[in-house]
Amino acid sequence: MRKIGFLIIRLSFAFVVGTLINISMALGQELEPFPTNRITESQWQTYFYKVQNLHGDSVQQARPQHLVIFKDRETVTTWTFTQLGHPAHPSWIARRLIVNGDASSIRQVGYFAGDDAPFMAFFQEQLELNKKIDQNL
Repeated sequence: MRKIGFLIIRLSFAFVVGTLINISMALGQELEPFPTNRITESQWQTYFYKVQNLHGDSVQQARPQHLVIFKDRETVTTWTFTQLGHPAHPSWIARRLIVNGDASSIRQVGYFAGDDAPFMAFFQEQLELNKKIDQNL
């Protein structure tokens, strides 16, 4: 009898975990897919393809700046990927609007597989853009 109870608990746990994973996937592309912001070029490419597959209909090309931008209106998230020719390539910045009652803010995260200094400059540029957006909210 004890084994049956243990099996039911294990099956229930597996169901709950599976359901949470499915809910997470349904909510949209994850904002922080890696534990650290230093990634490999392969990880950059894989994540770029994931975002492109889910949000390709929203793509905007900023060719002079060597950027490709995707948006998710449901989660109010924007991904800005660098392209060949950008000093911080390969990297991306993701921004999500966070609303807490009457207050709102922009959560920004970034990942890079290149040099630190160009990425930090790119990250800072995006933070400055966030300030301008925040002023208009």
